Formats: sequence, C-alpha cells, structure tokens
Amino acid sequence: KKVHFWDWHYRKGFEWYIRQFGYHSQKASSASASAPHYGEITPCYAVLPEHTIAELYKCFPNLKIIFVARDLVDRAWSAMIMELRDQTMGLSAGEFANGVTGTDKNNNSNHANKRTKLSAAQQRRLEHQSSPSSQPDSYFMDRLRNATHDSRSNYAKHLSNWYKHFPSSSILLIDYREIESN
Repeated sequence: KKVHFWDWHYRKGFEWYIRQFGYHSQKASSASASAPHYGEITPCYAVLPEHTIAELYKCFPNLKIIFVARDLVDRAWSAMIMELRDQTMGLSAGEFANGVTGTDKNNNSNHANKRTKLSAAQQRRLEHQSSPSSQPDSYFMDRLRNATHDSRSNYAKHLSNWYKHFPSSSILLIDYREIESN
C-alpha cells in the first residue's frame, strides 16, 4: 500500500519497485491465470503528470486501474485533518505531498515511533492540538485554497489524463460510498 514509486521513489529504479511486492521472477512459460497478481494502492497517483502516465502505459500496457472517487467535501476534510495531525507531529502541511518522507518502507512509521515515545500527557496534548476544534476557521479556509487541495479535487482533469493513455476498459471508476456501504 502507498508505494509511491511513480511520484516519490522513481529515482530508486525498477528493481526497488519490484522488491516492494515480494515479486519472485517466474519463467514466461509458467505464467498462468493462477499466477499471483501484483498491484498497489497509492491515491496520489490520481494526480500524476501526464508524461508519467504515458510512461506507466509504456511499461504496463495491460494495467488495470481502479479510481475511487470520494465526495469532494469529505475528501478535502479528510486531507486537512491528516495534515493537521502531521503538523502536530512536527511536519509541515503538505510535506508528504512533496515526497519528503522519513523511511522508504513505511512512510508513517516515524509518526508511530514518535507517538509511542510520548508520555500519556504529551499524547493527550498532541491529540487536542490536532483536533479540528483547536484551529480557527481561517486555518481550514487557507488550506482549502492550497494548490494541492484544488488539484486533487479536479477529478475531471486527472481522469482525462489517464484516459488519454489507457483505454476505458482498463479504468474502473468506483464511488467511495459504494465501498463504505458494502
């Protein structure tokens, strides 16, 4: 989940990417329908630049893509709450979006490590500081004006980029509410 190869870790090369899946090379003749399928879940890929999508198609022309569309208000609110939590842990808003991470394997491990090293009183203080009620409305309005939130809310633009390179039969659009209800 959230490998971020195509947006953050590309410079590490395909060997690094392949290792993230525990992939073991199989001879082409032994490939079958029962062979394992590999994939990743990286929501940030929705906003990949068009040239990266073109390269993805060159590398994986049979790739199947699942695009989960959230209600735009819910998506923005969730992103702002995540940013607020990250800021409380000492990260600037949008720092992960720029690919600045503490580890390669698990981007959230530094958060977990920091939080477990805190006393109970410190944890309560951090939870209070990361609560939406601890911020004025102007904080949220400012974050909503941020280019990252604006871009990630433009599903039409980004889906258009994907459809320029992948056939519609390769892209499954799902409403997030369907996943929640099922």
